[in-house]
Amino acid sequence: MLRIALLFALAVASTAHADTSVAADAAAAPPARCTYEDGPFWRAYHALTDDEHRKLAPFDELRDVSAHYLLYAWALKPSDVRGSRVLDRRTHALVRAFDLGVEALVEDRAGALLGVLALQRGQLVLIDARTSKPRWRVATPAGVRDESFRALVDGDRLILANYHRYATGSTLFALDLGSGALRWTAEVEQMNVAHSEYFNDVALERRGATVIMRGFEAAGCYVQTFDLASGRRLSSAMQRRW
Repeated sequence: MLRIALLFALAVASTAHADTSVAADAAAAPPARCTYEDGPFWRAYHALTDDEHRKLAPFDELRDVSAHYLLYAWALKPSDVRGSRVLDRRTHALVRAFDLGVEALVEDRAGALLGVLALQRGQLVLIDARTSKPRWRVATPAGVRDESFRALVDGDRLILANYHRYATGSTLFALDLGSGALRWTAEVEQMNVAHSEYFNDVALERRGATVIMRGFEAAGCYVQTFDLASGRRLSSAMQRRW
C-alpha cells in the first residue's frame, strides 16, 4: 500500500477526447480526486472494520456491493461446500443465502434484489433472488475473463461491466434481462498500464439515453459514455496518476 501511495504522489498526466460526431458530456469528466479507493466496491470495503468483515463472513470475502446490498462468498467448513449470502448494506441483516458461489449482485432501479450472477463451466448464469433457480444460462460473452462485475438494470436490459479488482482493464456489454441474449458489446478505451501490484473498480450510471462508465484504477481513472440502445461510445476522458 505504501508503494501505491508513493506512486499516486507522482505528477498527474491527463488526456481526454470525444467522438467527433457527439460532443462529450461536460458532467461526465474525471473527478478532481480519482483513486481506486473512490470506487464503489473499495469504498464499501474500507468502510467495514476488520472485526466486521470477520463477523459478516468468517470464511471468505466480500465479492460485490450495490446501492443496497453486500455480497459475501463463504465456505461451509469442514466440507468446504461453496455458498454465498446477500446482506442489507445498512443493517447487515441477511437478505438471501445461496448454496453456490456467485460473483455479482443484480439490483433493479427501485432497489429490489433481482438476482445474482454466477460463472459456471463457461456459462454466465442469472440466479433468481426469489427462487434461487437460474433464470437463464448463456455462453460467457466474448471478452469476459474476470470474476468481478458491475451490473446496471435499465428496463429490459442488463448492462454489465467485467473487470479484475487486482488488474487493469474492463469490458462493457448489455444482455436481454429476460433471456440473457447479447444486445451489444461496447468498445471501452483502456488505460493499458504495466504494474506489479494494482487495484481496480468500476461504477455504472444511467443518464438519459446514455450509460456512464467510471473506472477507478491505481494508475488513474476514466469516464466514458455509451449509447444505451447500441453501446456506441460517445465520449471518453482519462486522467492518469502514473
